Amino acid sequence: GNWEMDDGTPLIELWKVSTDNTVLLVICAAPLLALGIMSLIFVCIITVTLRGKPVGRDIDSERLDYLAQKVKSGSIAFLKEEYKFLAAYVLVWAIILFVVFTFIKRIVEDDHFDGVRCMSCFIVGALLSGGAGWFGMTVATDGNV
Repeated sequence: GNWEMDDGTPLIELWKVSTDNTVLLVICAAPLLALGIMSLIFVCIITVTLRGKPVGRDIDSERLDYLAQKVKSGSIAFLKEEYKFLAAYVLVWAIILFVVFTFIKRIVEDDHFDGVRCMSCFIVGALLSGGAGWFGMTVATDGNV
C-alpha cells in the first residue's frame, strides 16, 4: 500500500521510534490535543461573532433583553441544581475507581498510585465536561436574542 516501502516494510513503525512510553504517549496524544486546540479556537471565534450581534436594546426592543436575562438566569439555576447531583455522582465513582485500582486490581502490580491516577483523571474529565456544559449553556442562552 501507500504506507509501505517497495520491499513491504512500513514507512514508520511507532514502536520503533522510541521505547520510552512517554514519547509514545505524546505521539499518540498530539493529534487529539491539536484537534482540541482547534475546537477551542473555533468556539472562541463563534462566541466573539455571537457577542457582536445586535441585542434587544440595539433594535429598540428592551423586552427581548429582559426575557433573555430570565432565560439565562433560569438556565444557570438549572445547572447549579443539576451539578449538585452530578458532583455527588462523580464523588461516588471517583471513590469506587480509587478503591478498585488501589486495592482490587492494579494496572501495574508494584505501583500503588494507580487508584490515585485513575481517580484524578476521572475527576479532571468530569470537571472539564462540566465546564463545557456550563460554557455551552451560556453561549446557547446568549444566542436567544
